[in-house]
Amino acid sequence: MSNRIESKSEATNAPEVLLSKERLAWRSVLGVEVEIAPLPSIVTPEVRKNLEHMGLELCFIPKVNIGTIDNLKRMGEEKYLSKLQKRYPGWRRYESLSETEQDNHSVGRNLEEWYWKRVKNGNIDFPRLPGVWMAVETIPKPSYGDTYKKTAITDKLGLSDRFYVTWNKAQTAIQKAKLEILSEAGLPNSLEVRMLETLEWNLLANCEGWGATDTHEWTNTEYREDGESGRVLVGDSDGGGAADISWDPPGRAIGSIGFRLVVVLGS
Repeated sequence: MSNRIESKSEATNAPEVLLSKERLAWRSVLGVEVEIAPLPSIVTPEVRKNLEHMGLELCFIPKVNIGTIDNLKRMGEEKYLSKLQKRYPGWRRYESLSETEQDNHSVGRNLEEWYWKRVKNGNIDFPRLPGVWMAVETIPKPSYGDTYKKTAITDKLGLSDRFYVTWNKAQTAIQKAKLEILSEAGLPNSLEVRMLETLEWNLLANCEGWGATDTHEWTNTEYREDGESGRVLVGDSDGGGAADISWDPPGRAIGSIGFRLVVVLGS
């Protein structure tokens, strides 16, 4: 369900074409026009080809006006999310959707109130969406019992699959492969390579259709409670798809939790 699918022949088109596609994609997801920053100068045509070869797609995570933690605390999660929906009518409060709409993963949705309540209570840091270009692994999220599509990055990570991998092991694999990924792409080795943050994942899931399968993915977002530190999970179609949210200890490995990585390119 990607709103930004491009053929290989289009991948070398002028940056203006890419910016136009991003505008259309985010208008479809959010229901309003958002500003798309120019591509960073480091993203040359050669870099774009290299990223595509590795299974990474250029995506702009827009600067979304989500207010402040004080707004959330003052209004509470339901009123806060309803206000966000008025601002971005395509990004709907999950709990306001009918059962039919919740089961239809083409219907845009914010994260469940569970997430925003934990942000309000300090279990999760208030998210940041400053507007940034990323190179994202846009491989489909498999259904339970299936496997992730193999890519050049899969080989670099040194993992046989993305399932049955703890957050800790995935993080270690990503950081070990970081310099090789950046070097092969032709990018500076100072760039950040990581998993998506939870709200970044939600926005892209609405765009790419990742919520339609019954598996989770790890995110880079920390969850804290009673002295424990965990990582936020997202994406199970049975729990809300793009809105679905939970957490697990970073040392847990099961067959329904995978992951994907991004290269943060800057605004």
